[in-house]
Formats: sequence, structure tokens, C-alpha cells
Amino acid sequence: MSPLYGIGMAAMGRAGASLERAASNLANAGAGGDAAGGDVVSDMVTLSTAGIQFKIAASIVRSANETTGTLLDVLA
Repeated sequence: MSPLYGIGMAAMGRAGASLERAASNLANAGAGGDAAGGDVVSDMVTLSTAGIQFKIAASIVRSANETTGTLLDVLA
């Protein structure tokens, strides 16, 4: 397995955790509670950036898969 694959998967996990945390904070704020830390704007920004981070991490995983296949073709 390519090290890039592991890096991409870890980055996808971190982005997903950030997304989940921000969504939970916003849901709590919308239900009449306070967002953790009380910063709704920050949570909205986190939602946007976490989605972008996830897409970038997914492209790393995709590239690692494509590169591995190409390397095997060249060596064969």
C-alpha cells in the first residue's frame, strides 16, 4: 500500500471529524442552545473548509491508486 494512500485516508478522517463537530455545534445552536464556543460563523467556515479538505484528500487517494496501477504496468 502506498504511503500516500494512508495519508489521504487519514486526512479524509480528520476532515470528516471537523465536519461532524461543526455540524453538531450548529445543530445545537439552532435548537436554542449555544454552539460550542458560541461562534456560529466559525462553524460555518469549518463546514466549507472541511468539505474542500475532504475533496483534496480524496484526490490524493485517487492519485495513489492510479499511480500504483501505473507502476505495476511499467514493471510488468
